[in-house]
Amino acid sequence: MDFRLHLLETITDNFSDEQKVGSGGYADVYRGVYNGEEIALKRLHPLQLLDHWAFENEVRNLLKVRHQNVVRLIGYCYDTHHKFVQHNGELVFAKAMERVLCFEYMQGGSLDKYISDESCDLDWPACYKIINATCDGLNHLHNEQERPIVHLDLNPANILLDKDMMAKIAGFGLSRQVDHTDTDDVRTESRIATTMRYVPPEYIDDGRISEKFDVFSLGITILEIMAGRTALSRYPEMSQEQFIEFVAEKWMERLQGTLTSQEIDTIRVEMCVEIALRCVEDDPHKRPSIKEITNDLKELESEIEGMPLSSHRLKNLLARYDRFSIDSLIILHSSTNYSLCPEPSPFIHVYIDVHSVLRRLQ
Repeated sequence: MDFRLHLLETITDNFSDEQKVGSGGYADVYRGVYNGEEIALKRLHPLQLLDHWAFENEVRNLLKVRHQNVVRLIGYCYDTHHKFVQHNGELVFAKAMERVLCFEYMQGGSLDKYISDESCDLDWPACYKIINATCDGLNHLHNEQERPIVHLDLNPANILLDKDMMAKIAGFGLSRQVDHTDTDDVRTESRIATTMRYVPPEYIDDGRISEKFDVFSLGITILEIMAGRTALSRYPEMSQEQFIEFVAEKWMERLQGTLTSQEIDTIRVEMCVEIALRCVEDDPHKRPSIKEITNDLKELESEIEGMPLSSHRLKNLLARYDRFSIDSLIILHSSTNYSLCPEPSPFIHVYIDVHSVLRRLQ
C-alpha cells in the first residue's frame, strides 16, 4: 500500500520523539496505529547516498516474500516536496524527500537487546524457538523464491520478536536476488555497509557474495544466543569439542530446577552449537546450506518427539557431523538412564542406557 505522508505524520505525532522506538544506521523507527493495528514506521534519514537504493531494494524484495518468519511489509511512502529549511543561518526553499517503510509492529523488540556479554537473557525454550524460526525464515529466502534472496545483514538487531517471542527476519535494505547456485559466487566491487562482526572471510577478502554469506551470519548469531558475545572470543582457545562442552555445561546449570527435560534440552543445545560452528567455517563450501540446517533441526525433533531412538538412529542423530565428539556427550550426561521421549508421550516407558548404547556404537 502506498501511504500518504500526511497520514503517517498524523499517526506518529509528526514523527515525534515520544513515538520513536529505535534508531539505526540509516533510519529511525516510530510506532503508530493504523486501522486499529499497531505498526512500525521506518523513516530513512535524509541526505544519505544509500537511502534511495536501500529503500527501493527493501520494498522490492519484501513485496515478494510472505512467510511467518519474515517481517510483514504493510506499506510505504515515497514523497518529494519543497519546503523552507535553515541553511547557514538563512531560510532557503529546498527539495525534501521522505521515504518511510511501514511494517507490522513487533512488541518484543529486536533480539540484540536480550543478548549480553555472557549469555542470552531468554530461557532455553525461547532461544530454541528463535533459532528454529530464524532458520525457517532464511530457508524461505534462499529456497522458496523464484530467485534466491540473500539478506547480507542478518544479525540479532535484524531479528525481531513479536509478543509471543516468535522471531521474524527484518532489515532488508542490503538484500539482493541472485541467479547463481550456491556453488558459485558473485563478486561485488562496491562494499556494502553491513555489520562487520557477521561478515564472512570471503567477502572481506574478495567481495564474494553467496547464500553462504547469510549462513555465516546465522552461525555467529546462534553462537551469541548460545554463549553471549564475549564467550565467542574464547572459541579460538578451545577445540570444537571443548567449546561444545563449555556451552552445554553453562546451559545445564541454567536448566537446573526447570520443568523441561534437561537431557533432551542438552541434546538440543549441543546440536545448535554444532550447527553454528559449522556455519562459521572459513571455507564457504564447508558450511551447510540453510536447507540442510532446517532439515537437521526438523529431524532432531521428529526423532525426539515421534518415537524411541534405536542405537543406529541415535548414532546418526548425535554423530551427524564428522567432528562431533561422542566422548564429550558421555562426559556431559553423567546420569545412567533417561527417557528420550518428552512428557507426555506414548513411549514414556521406553528408556535407553545412553552410556552402554554409545559404547556399543564406537
